[in-house]
Amino acid sequence: MSTQAQQKAWTQGIEDGTFQGDAAKIYNMIKDNHVMTLPEISFAMDKRFNQFSGRISELLDAGLIKEMKGDKYSLFRVTQSEQEKYECSKMRHN
Repeated sequence: MSTQAQQKAWTQGIEDGTFQGDAAKIYNMIKDNHVMTLPEISFAMDKRFNQFSGRISELLDAGLIKEMKGDKYSLFRVTQSEQEKYECSKMRHN
């Protein structure tokens, strides 16, 4: 399986609930709450940021979530379309 195929399978697994783990938990929390900050995610997971920051990066790199600037903290929301997912992922890779 190629790296691109693995990434697509991982992305699909996160979106459809097949995969478990911190990345899937974070994705679902953001999806359920519409928008979340890092402190909110940290509180909900009962973990320090450095314990799940890699999962945030993976979700951002895959285009599954989008980071927006808030007043004090970055805001994260689930991407709304395949086009937005593509654009967010491409922006992260450049």
